[in-house]
Amino acid sequence: MKRKNQDLGEVNMLDKPYLFEIARLCRVTIGAADRVFEAYPPEEDQPRPTMIATPDPLDSLYVALNAAARIGDFIDAPAARDRETASKRSVAIRQAVGDPQLLVIPDRHARNSIEHYDERLDDVRRKLVGLRLERQYAAAESLVLSDMTLEDAPEFPFKVYSSAMLPNRLIFPLRVYEMNSATFYTIEDVTIDLRGLRQDAATLLAGITGDQHNPFMTYFPG
Repeated sequence: MKRKNQDLGEVNMLDKPYLFEIARLCRVTIGAADRVFEAYPPEEDQPRPTMIATPDPLDSLYVALNAAARIGDFIDAPAARDRETASKRSVAIRQAVGDPQLLVIPDRHARNSIEHYDERLDDVRRKLVGLRLERQYAAAESLVLSDMTLEDAPEFPFKVYSSAMLPNRLIFPLRVYEMNSATFYTIEDVTIDLRGLRQDAATLLAGITGDQHNPFMTYFPG
């Protein structure tokens, strides 16, 4: 049950619902990422230390990350209950969109850090409870900083950073967005390039629909 399509090539009609949902998630990712870029532009002309606590536009960042994680589940889902079916689905989807080179969305480690944030917090708690530290640290959640610098702190079980906005503190990013590099920092020393994430979504969307919203119906022979 296949049909020739100028954008998708030879596509099994039963695979099109996957592609339709991926296209929707790509549009969500792109729109949310653009809202983040608009709210937090890089300070390239006259850089100055900036810190924003619990900003509303940060919700758009989480929308983009969650949507992209769902895309990753479609194109690479080795932990699915039926691995054989998931593998065939991933191959079919990649073939349908021309097997593009994606740099961020397929990162399983980054995807797990988003989808299993609660488990990552559990791991942080286990590692930090009772830990004696000589320096002062600050766990940062839902924070936007203009820039951060990686610091050496062998006594701490995770990577930590310094910022001019938090002097005399080493920052342990639970969920932090660095606006100058458009990078999201989270637990397990995971960093996600939001510009690369948006580019992956745009690449997939162009391959699926030619950047158009194309509703469809799949007919079964009867």
